Amino acid sequence: MERIWLRVCLRLLPVLVLAAKPLAVQAQATDPCRPSPAVQVALDDLPVRSVAETDWEFRQKRLSALQALLKRYPDDMFVQRAYISVAAQSDWDKVRKEYKALHEQTTDDPQTAFLYGLVLEGRRAAEAIQVLEGALAKRPDYPWPHRALGRIYNAPNFLKKDLADEHDRAFVEACPEDPGPYQTLT
Repeated sequence: MERIWLRVCLRLLPVLVLAAKPLAVQAQATDPCRPSPAVQVALDDLPVRSVAETDWEFRQKRLSALQALLKRYPDDMFVQRAYISVAAQSDWDKVRKEYKALHEQTTDDPQTAFLYGLVLEGRRAAEAIQVLEGALAKRPDYPWPHRALGRIYNAPNFLKKDLADEHDRAFVEACPEDPGPYQTLT
């Protein structure tokens, strides 16, 4: 009888642990290369632009949907990345200040450093390089700074093909299913 009770308890333990976690924590992907299934569905359900909408109307609608997703999944890098790509189009300086403050509050977090570096990537690439290299120094196994550094070092103003290839290869090694770096690897 004790063995049966023990088996039942052991089978229920994972269910109880998951039930005790908030939804946002459950949705976090264990694979740093792709979003959790719940986040992927949410990202796939983001609004798409209709023919009748202006750029501004569409951006506002998508931004509103992403802000709602940020409330559901506040720590998800994929949601944050999507938010940055839309929000920075409207008010880059506001997004920069927001992520700079987050980075300064959590200096040891490679994800926050990556996100701040992502904001800086297109406009302040030299600063982005410092932030992204700092993230890798703290956690070399976190792949996303490699992806951003590969893009920066492939850009005409910062062209360093050997460094770009090094970072692209490191990212591909960690995330082989992501097609991005394959376009620039030589």
